[in-house]
Amino acid sequence: MDGLARVTRMAEAFYTQLLDPTQPDDNKSKFPVTVIEGVSHMQFASGDIPSLVFKRDLRPEVSYDEAHKLIASDLVTFLEVRLLSSAVATKQLQQRLDATNSFVGPIIKGLQLEGYHNFRPPCLCPTDICDPMPNCTAFCPFTAQYSQQLMGSGLEGMSVKNSDSFHDVWETEPTVHLPKVLNSCNAAEGNCVLETTTITQGVYHTGEDLEIWKKHFDVPEMDSGFLPITAVELRTKMASRQSLYTHAGVANADFNALDGGGVRCGEINQFSWDWAKSSTASKTLERFTNYGQPYVIGPDKDVCPAGPCWIWEELHYNRTVSSDYVLLTSPQFSTATDFWLPKTAGFHYCKVLSPARAMEWIYVDGLRAKYSLQSGTSQK
Repeated sequence: MDGLARVTRMAEAFYTQLLDPTQPDDNKSKFPVTVIEGVSHMQFASGDIPSLVFKRDLRPEVSYDEAHKLIASDLVTFLEVRLLSSAVATKQLQQRLDATNSFVGPIIKGLQLEGYHNFRPPCLCPTDICDPMPNCTAFCPFTAQYSQQLMGSGLEGMSVKNSDSFHDVWETEPTVHLPKVLNSCNAAEGNCVLETTTITQGVYHTGEDLEIWKKHFDVPEMDSGFLPITAVELRTKMASRQSLYTHAGVANADFNALDGGGVRCGEINQFSWDWAKSSTASKTLERFTNYGQPYVIGPDKDVCPAGPCWIWEELHYNRTVSSDYVLLTSPQFSTATDFWLPKTAGFHYCKVLSPARAMEWIYVDGLRAKYSLQSGTSQK
């Protein structure tokens, strides 16, 4: 329940220090990471609550005395492992690590689906398709597994096999990175598998990686867990549903019927939100259901018919006056297959809700309005 050093940052540390395959096995005794459930930021201290902590911290779910005992227990266990090589303490530490792994596992899964940049930075290779490399992340797994497939859903006999790559979507040199449909087949005959490529860029507002006019600022001192660590949006370039249906043998596929109506990006964002809720542990989800502000997916927002208008208009997170929910609106840019500029015809660009951002909202930020120290105890 720490509202300042957020649990998602602890999940990142658990992965990078203990689960990352490049880390040695003895890290679990040298650099363990444990999460103490129900303990708030303030409960690592006592006395008067500082104003910033009062504004940002979440409500504890254990007493101060119990919190102090739990914190001391983890600390003493660690010291006994390091200083005394205690077999009993080593077993206790492993039990705490197992419990933490179970708790942060869903968060880590969300980060992995995002292609989280602090697990491995994006490869940003010079070609459209990036090959996997050990020191970087080639693609966004959520886009590769779900986004283009959802964009092309609804046609019996046709499925999509997508390959994604991370790129800066504004990049023009050495090439402009665009989505592609690589083959054609006939859905009416069944087993029509379209092979596609997509482009994704994760955008972060963490204070350590701010994109301002194509400049990146690295300020490691900002890495305190105070700000959300997950991508604020996944800029995703996909083939349009009309283009996919056309490649699957549908004659005269109607662009307005298939890609209009302001729903295609929202359908992907609804899937991401539903994935996060279904992946969250029952106790955490119950707390959020009772006290949290859910995301509500609104209609897509059309932007001017040019790529930069879509690039620089972010996914909208609009809080309602009543604080009952947050309305998510995705800027979208789509073109028909007969668009006047053939090179950019048959596209559908979306600002996609990262499943990791959705998880972080459920675990931390979505609780602030009604479950922080400042908010009191009012339940929905």
